[in-house]
Amino acid sequence: STMKARDEYASHAPVYVKIAPDLSLSEMEDVAAVVMETGIDGMIVSNTTNARPESLVSPNKREVGGLSGAPIKNRSTECIRTMYKLTNGTIPIIGVGGV
Repeated sequence: STMKARDEYASHAPVYVKIAPDLSLSEMEDVAAVVMETGIDGMIVSNTTNARPESLVSPNKREVGGLSGAPIKNRSTECIRTMYKLTNGTIPIIGVGGV
């Protein structure tokens, strides 16, 4: 496992899990459970989304690839809040993507 290899070869190196804002509540619950069970050091929450909000007015809104920044700020903040609650505030969270 990743944690076993880290402990054997680089015990000082933290391991973080990065999640996208596209996860459902059920998927976030699963991720939170695994993070807490395995001793993952922290989470990077939100990153970029493949979704395109209807409110997006950029002429580039049809481009393929990850979207971040102001258009996903609310969803990003919601994901951070949800993961904090699901982990009982016991796992460090780094907010990215729309923060």
